[in-house]
Amino acid sequence: MKIIQNVATAAVLAMCALSPVAAAAQPRVPVTARIATADLNLSTPAGRASLERRLAAAARHACGQDKARWHELADAQRCYREMMADGTRKIAAIVGGRTVQLASVDHR
Repeated sequence: MKIIQNVATAAVLAMCALSPVAAAAQPRVPVTARIATADLNLSTPAGRASLERRLAAAARHACGQDKARWHELADAQRCYREMMADGTRKIAAIVGGRTVQLASVDHR
């Protein structure tokens, strides 16, 4: 029984050790997603929250997080984190741009 447990443990450790090599051998493919914003009022907290939910859903879908196999999960998670960071920066630019634009409107 002890021998079988040791062999199983060694097999799992070998798979874990080899998976980064296999993942590193595959080239990364850029992923993009389009998110509709025309129907959202981004000057409100509710509108921004809706956009953030759309971003998270689009990133999960585009990165294949919901379909990733165990050996693809690390890459899918990295993709998701990178897409969320990029999307969050773009949302900040959009919201910031609209805020500045609204502040510069002349009401005379």
